[in-house]
Amino acid sequence: MGIYAITKSLNLSAGARMQKLSDAVYGSPMVENKYISSFLLSMVYTF
Repeated sequence: MGIYAITKSLNLSAGARMQKLSDAVYGSPMVENKYISSFLLSMVYTF
């Protein structure tokens, strides 16, 4: 388990938390929006 795996798991957990927040705010967003938001979050936390 390298640094990449650790950061990846952290990104997934952070993305899941943000997804719950956005679900609470926007109701039930489309599946595409979930993939896009998780991708953008992973980009933000990577750099």
